[in-house]
Amino acid sequence: MAQFARPDSDISVTAFGGYGWRASTGSSDPLYPTIDEVVADDTDYARFRGGDSEAGYSYYKLGLSDIDEPSDKSTLSIRIRVQNTSDYGDLRLYEGSTLIKRFNGPSQGFPTGSKRNIDFAIPESDAENITDYTDLNLWIGIDDDSLGYAYIYQVYLEAGDASGGDSGTTDKKTFNIVKDMGSEFNLISVDMCP
Repeated sequence: MAQFARPDSDISVTAFGGYGWRASTGSSDPLYPTIDEVVADDTDYARFRGGDSEAGYSYYKLGLSDIDEPSDKSTLSIRIRVQNTSDYGDLRLYEGSTLIKRFNGPSQGFPTGSKRNIDFAIPESDAENITDYTDLNLWIGIDDDSLGYAYIYQVYLEAGDASGGDSGTTDKKTFNIVKDMGSEFNLISVDMCP
């Protein structure tokens, strides 16, 4: 069963004046709720406005929801719906503060372009370095070389089944059910499927 780690927190948002990262819903709103959808919604997004500073990449750092360790490490992929017509992108996967994989600029699959979906497959050799699937985060950077805009509409990490079982899908939006077992109560976690 496929698993999905979706944005669940803002870790760091680079913004300066009217430039940098903002939520489409308002300048003081968190960004992650605008890009965490199961089905992409292009009416809300995280927006970057360049300041033409030539200072390198400006990053939005976000936490991902927990998933279980996949049985097949070759199944990890970051999927992003993005529009960045002026400046290159940089996408990084971290476990805590440890860099797992970086996709930087056109040579690594993040050139400029109109609105599109990009799939960044994590090589199995990099995925093998992940030890804690509850501590994953993404850095999304846009090169601040112009006064252009970039938009992130959706982003998530997809991984294969933890147990090698069925081929359905699971979003790890978990809630708990208490099961009455006579005089004992057991706490059961249930994964909600999209």
